[in-house]
Amino acid sequence: MSQSPEADILLLRREKAWKKAQRERLPDGIRDSHARHLLLEFKYTESITDSTIRQTLVYDTLYKKHQDLSEAEVQTFLISAKKTQLERLANWGYVSTEQAGVYHNPFWLLKNIPLISLNELSDETHNAWVKCFASHLIEKRKAFEA
Repeated sequence: MSQSPEADILLLRREKAWKKAQRERLPDGIRDSHARHLLLEFKYTESITDSTIRQTLVYDTLYKKHQDLSEAEVQTFLISAKKTQLERLANWGYVSTEQAGVYHNPFWLLKNIPLISLNELSDETHNAWVKCFASHLIEKRKAFEA
C-alpha cells in the first residue's frame, strides 16, 4: 500500500459489567458509560467539523440499526487529538463537564455523543494510553511518562 490505512472507529464491547481492572484502563468520559457497546469515533489528524459530527451521528445510527440495539446499549464518543476551539464547541452546543477534556451536549440529537479532547484530559494514569495520540507535544510527553 502506498498510504497507511485509515481507521477512525474503535468498538469496545462487554458482556457484563466492566471488571475493576478493565475499568481502571478506560479514559475519563468513557469509563462512566453503562452501555455494552462503545463506539469511539477517533479523529487523529482531522479537526472536528460539522461534517465530522454528522459522520459520527451516521455511525451511531447505522450501528444501532444493523446490530438491532437500543439507545441504552450503545454509547458513541467523538474523540479529538486536536484541541477544538471553545467558540466552535459552544456553537455546536458542547459544554464542559467536571472532567477536564470531556464535553457533553444537552441537545437531543447529540446528548448521547460526548466529545473528548485528548489535549485537555487529566494526567491520570488511566488517560495515558489515549493521550499518547494528543496533538500537543507536552501532553504526549506527559502520557509517556505516566
